[in-house]
Amino acid sequence: MYGERGVWRPGDSLFMTFILEDKFNLLPESHPVIFELQNPQGSISSRLVKSNSENNFYKFATATDAEAPTGNWLARVKVGGTEFSQTVKIETVKPNRLKINLDFGTDKLKSDNAYLNGNLQVNWLHGAPGKNLKAEFEVFLTKGETKFPNYPDFTFEDASLEFYSESQQVFEGYTNAEGNAQVNARLEVSSQAPGVLNAIFRGKVFEEGGNFSIDRFSIPYYPYKSFTGIRLPPGDKARGMLLTDTTQRVDVVTVDADGNPVSRNQIEMSLYKVEWSWWWDYSSSGTVNYMSGKYSKPIATSTIRTTNGKGVWDFEVKHPEWGRFLVKAYDPVSGHSTSKVVYIDWPGWAGRAREGSDGATMLSFSSDKTMYEVGEKASIVIPGSNQARALISIENGSKVIKTFWLETNQGDNPFTFDITSEMTPNIFINVSLLQAHGQTINDLPIRLYGVIPVRVEDPKTHLNPVISMPDVLEPGQEVSIRVSEQNNRKMTYTLAMVDEGLLDLTRFKTPDAWNRFYAREALGVKTWDVYDAVIGSFGGKLERLLAVGGDGEMASKEDDSKANRFKPVVKFFGPFTVDGKTSEHKFTMPNYIGSVKTMVVAGDQGAYGKAEKVTPVRKPLMVLTTLPRVLGPGERLKLPVTLFTMDPNIKNISVEVNTTGQLNISGSKTQNVSMNGNEMTIDFDISVTDRIGKGTVEVIAKSGNNRASENIEIEIRNPNPPIVRVQESIVEAGKTWSGNVAPIGLPGTNSAVLEVSSFPPINLGQRLNYLLQYPHGCIEQTTSSVFPQLYLSGIKELTEVERINIQNNVKAAINRLKLFTTSDGGFAYWPGGSDSESWGSTYAGHFLLEAEAQGYFVPGNLIKQWKRYQKGKASSWRRSNEPRSELTQAYRLYTLAIAHEADLSAMNRLREQTSLPADVKWMLRPHIAKQVSLKLPKRLLTMLPRP
Repeated sequence: MYGERGVWRPGDSLFMTFILEDKFNLLPESHPVIFELQNPQGSISSRLVKSNSENNFYKFATATDAEAPTGNWLARVKVGGTEFSQTVKIETVKPNRLKINLDFGTDKLKSDNAYLNGNLQVNWLHGAPGKNLKAEFEVFLTKGETKFPNYPDFTFEDASLEFYSESQQVFEGYTNAEGNAQVNARLEVSSQAPGVLNAIFRGKVFEEGGNFSIDRFSIPYYPYKSFTGIRLPPGDKARGMLLTDTTQRVDVVTVDADGNPVSRNQIEMSLYKVEWSWWWDYSSSGTVNYMSGKYSKPIATSTIRTTNGKGVWDFEVKHPEWGRFLVKAYDPVSGHSTSKVVYIDWPGWAGRAREGSDGATMLSFSSDKTMYEVGEKASIVIPGSNQARALISIENGSKVIKTFWLETNQGDNPFTFDITSEMTPNIFINVSLLQAHGQTINDLPIRLYGVIPVRVEDPKTHLNPVISMPDVLEPGQEVSIRVSEQNNRKMTYTLAMVDEGLLDLTRFKTPDAWNRFYAREALGVKTWDVYDAVIGSFGGKLERLLAVGGDGEMASKEDDSKANRFKPVVKFFGPFTVDGKTSEHKFTMPNYIGSVKTMVVAGDQGAYGKAEKVTPVRKPLMVLTTLPRVLGPGERLKLPVTLFTMDPNIKNISVEVNTTGQLNISGSKTQNVSMNGNEMTIDFDISVTDRIGKGTVEVIAKSGNNRASENIEIEIRNPNPPIVRVQESIVEAGKTWSGNVAPIGLPGTNSAVLEVSSFPPINLGQRLNYLLQYPHGCIEQTTSSVFPQLYLSGIKELTEVERINIQNNVKAAINRLKLFTTSDGGFAYWPGGSDSESWGSTYAGHFLLEAEAQGYFVPGNLIKQWKRYQKGKASSWRRSNEPRSELTQAYRLYTLAIAHEADLSAMNRLREQTSLPADVKWMLRPHIAKQVSLKLPKRLLTMLPRP
């Protein structure tokens, strides 16, 4: 499953594509595929069902609400009993207009290059250099993962050290005329690092008009010249437990930052006893608490050397010692240390004793290659002995593919087998070597076992989509994109074109379906061994499940940009199928300048591929403007207009600014400028009228036959609350009244209501105006603003405009209440909250029930989850000191009754409470009355107080 980008704004459309691969044809034709979009509070905001696809490509197009909560959403697809999910980031972001590239010339930073020498290059997305622009970069150092490929079983991090994120400024300055700047800084680490750190660089580059673009990337930082790693014996399968009164071997390695072995003469080895502490059992994230003071004590220390990066240290814990121990290795030359906690106990205790080490029964063998292509022959070499037999099992993630028996001789025994397509993406070669019973040639166990993973790739599983389109696009012009397969193979594909400024926010890469479907699979064959229980000779135990491998993907973390208005280019087409032909897609490029990435994701019958092309969108003359998101009445501002020319012959440019609505030009609306270079910024003075509403700004630049324009619409809103003034008069019979009403407030926002009444006035006009408003605020404010609107038609003759406003407000409130939903089905007090509020949940649910009764559409899942929440709260309620707990429960029971989900037992428990307040009894009265039809004793009604 994939989307067309890495981050969306609230209110954006989402185009999610799901590719279904049914290798074993388990699903019937037209089997429904269910898509759900879940917000961070666990509420389902969108649900789509499709039973037909384009060659197993399912497109799910949906959208979030403009007020949708930000955070990590979840896109979930259900097929039968299987579920697939992917995180969807919804954030208030804006696309970059600048391309930022900070390059240090390496993919890892080392201690010897802690002095950073980087090259910062800034260009506008359309290709022009970002000259003389202010740039800022800072680096955050966080704890990383210390691993070296040649030492997968070794620990290179010190569990006794904690490291807290640190930040420091690495650059603040300006780019030159070519958009370039040199970054020179030093990485400072204030505390000892447990291992490799992640250097996360975050930067901003500011345009002359005040707008800015952001960049974020990370590079691993190796703060030591060399690293020490340790490997302890495997121990038992439950907790890796070792035994007392047994010599334990610790393998020690020393490597440089590239993983190459280095020799050391003074590696300090230590064994500490870690005392039992309840907080240790609660959280094992930091042993630093126990390394100081009374919580640890040294048991053994020694100094060893490593030759060619390898060394060994032996230790033994004597009975009656037992518990947790910390093994630590320290290299005084580099300053790096590593440690690991191990549990050591007496043999036979806690059901975790072992008769022998798994290491004694492990069979070490190898293949001639780590990856094969289909059609090749794989060759493995198995160590054996005379009169022994080896059972070779070729297995994958779901089954045993083939098995072979091999008669072995003393020494190495080669074995080959053919690589077939069913072995993709990887196989596991499982070998069990059985020696002759009673043999005395060697002292090895009678049965040894081993397993190795092998990658398998089939060239036929690769598709090669080809994108044919112009190298430069022009705004307002027709775009033609041709898609084909390089070898004229059949393929189904989706086509997306997205603003690169939007993709750069998360450094989004074109989705790679091949890597998803052919990621390394974990071993799915469960293997048990009962050989030792049957045969009397010495043999190791294989009571554990062999399960190796499995891949994961890194998720990029989005920057926390502030909201800003933008109109990015996002086009999505497909899925389509081509078979040996070329497909063409045409559309008109919006009025946009910058850069777009065109992406194709293709697949067909287990073969997958991708293609991408980055294309600038520009013309000889271009204009960019910057405005705030909103303005207020009476404000004044300068409108920065940035001009770009890609043609050196364009020198004299006429720039005209036109405004409509509540915006005016102060001074001349036209400027004639002479370009000196390819970029220039000029200002226009803009003023806002004393009215609210909307305004538009149109900027037009002309030079000969070249023309560029940009239109921006902006909201003019009043930040002040509304003001109401009331004049009251009493008119006696036969007399008249006249008065002057002076308007208050901004023009266009004021109105007057004349109310005539034969009884003391209640200012109905003001109260109706107050009610007829868009729902906003907390759960009570949102509900209270629209709940009375359901009944206004019963007390006042409504105009057509008022009826439409009421309908819109009620619908908006129903949609807005989705923002308050929590994972348990209730409603939080504020949008996005995680905890349900009891009274607010009942109040909001009551409104939804009444709105549904009047014909408004209320999502069934919203009501269903609310009923579940109410039932749970009603049945688990107990009298407490919480204010008005009884009234809340009575109101809850009442809403369940009108929802036809009455909880009679809960009602009876509440009724039997002593000293119930009168308002609680009266809340119970309609609840009981609704149950009279269920033959409840009418005497219950008589127990309630009279009005």
